[in-house]
Order: sequence, then structure tokens, then C-alpha cells
Amino acid sequence: MVNETTGKQEVYSENATFVWNAVDESEAETQGFFRGYMIEYKKNIKDDSTNERFDTRTVYIVIRDVKKEGTGSVADRRLVENEHGAVEHDDGRVSVTLTHLPPNSDLDFRIAVINKRRYGTLSAPLNVITKEGVPGPVQQLVISENGPTHIRLSWMKPLEPNGVLIRYQIGYKTLNGLQLGPLQYPDSRFVPDEGGASAKISAKVTGLKPMQMYRFYVWAYTAAGPGSEYFIDDSTVSAGCKYHSVAC
Repeated sequence: MVNETTGKQEVYSENATFVWNAVDESEAETQGFFRGYMIEYKKNIKDDSTNERFDTRTVYIVIRDVKKEGTGSVADRRLVENEHGAVEHDDGRVSVTLTHLPPNSDLDFRIAVINKRRYGTLSAPLNVITKEGVPGPVQQLVISENGPTHIRLSWMKPLEPNGVLIRYQIGYKTLNGLQLGPLQYPDSRFVPDEGGASAKISAKVTGLKPMQMYRFYVWAYTAAGPGSEYFIDDSTVSAGCKYHSVAC
């Protein structure tokens, strides 16, 4: 059993570093051939209304190679570092950096020793709250209205906000065949985030040219910055048309 976990040393939006005392690797103490450690973590979901699901996840930190059983040799430490960011220090401490953690999440971590056949008793849970990250792309971006000099965009919030959404940014480029023009921004380039998780956001882009094809971009923002872009291509209508219709 891992007797002491000193806790998270560094915590970011998608990774965290843990340090603990190395165990006695003898077969008598580990009840078999010592292979390394297992880290198990799960997300604490307090709001059931989100219908969010997060299964318990497990990471294995392999320190000793089973092929070398009985030789007393250990696996190449560089392999452990490259795969997991784990380093066993000379002073009897183990440091592990886990990556690809969910941002802005309340997580519980437990550590156990593993031998060739099973894992030992899990440690007491260590709670970690990861920092906010940049959000994923917005969902269901559509053109809900076409005019000769304006376009109305509508979209849904990102499926993975990874933090508290604060605003959206709109940009556009002219599109002539395969040629894209420079990125431009409307006067009202930022749209505040409002409404619940299922709320549809809408914004009107003005100052466009009639009968021009454009590529429109939308980015969601948290305090960590903008997320991945989502874009859609569409054209304004001719100057004689008020809105897009079959007649135009």
C-alpha cells in the first residue's frame, strides 16, 4: 500500500503532478513481483441535471519489467518518463505527471501498488480541482437569415465548455472559389454568453457586400482564452432582395 501521498505539486487545466513515498519493492512486501503503481481517478459530478457521464479511469505506471523477474533489474526509467511523466527519485520519492485530464473538474485520485497479478489496497482519495481550459467548438452553427449586406448567425454552446463561458467572438473572410481573403471582424465582434446550457445564441453581422460568398467563424471564450473555431460558408443575397428567398 502507498503509505503517504504528499499531494498535488502542480495542477493545470489538463495535467497534474503527484509525489509520494516509494514502497519497499521486495516480494515479501508486495506479495509478488513488484511492477509499479496504478492511479485511479474519477470525476465528482454534483449537478445531475447535466446528464454528464465520466467513468472511472485508470493509469498504470510500470516501473519494473515482468521479463526481468528474478533478475532484480528495473525497466528503463526513460520509458516510464516518456509515457507517463513519472520519475522515481533517488531519495525514495516517486513523481508522476498525469496528462489529458478534464479541465475545470473536481477529481478524486487513489494510488495502489501493482504486482504481476493484481493491485493492492487503494490509498485514501486525494482531491484535485483542475483549472479552467479553453472551450471546445460551438455546436450547430447555422445561417438563420441572409440579407444583401448582413448575415445572422445562430449557434449552441460548446459541448465541452471546460470552464465558465464568458463570450463568443465572430470573424469572417471573403471566399472567391478556393481563395480566402484576410480575416475581418464586425463592429460587434464579441457576443456575451447568456442563458442556460441549451440556449441558442444569435448575432447579426453587418457591413457585408451583396452577392458575396463568405466564411464565418465563431470562437467561444473562457478566462483561459478562445477555443477551437467553428466555421460555415454562405453568401449574401442581391441588393434587390430584403432577405434570402426562392424569388431572389
